[in-house]
Amino acid sequence: MAEWNPEKDLLAMVTEDSKVVLHRFNWQRLWTISPGKTSLCWHPDGKGVVLGLEDGTVSLDDVEDPEPKSFERRDSFVF
Repeated sequence: MAEWNPEKDLLAMVTEDSKVVLHRFNWQRLWTISPGKTSLCWHPDGKGVVLGLEDGTVSLDDVEDPEPKSFERRDSFVF
């Protein structure tokens, strides 16, 4: 699975081993986040990526700082 950033030259991909890899369009790797991710979606401003995790939680990751901000499982979120 892969998603292009709506505002920046970035591509986020979930690998077969559930890692999230962030690349620039020239394929320069910016960071890799550890396993356990199952889905992703870019924030509309392009500054963050929302990741669904295997345990039902959601994390919001800043493209400049891949340290996740995790949230408990909820029915809906507003960003």
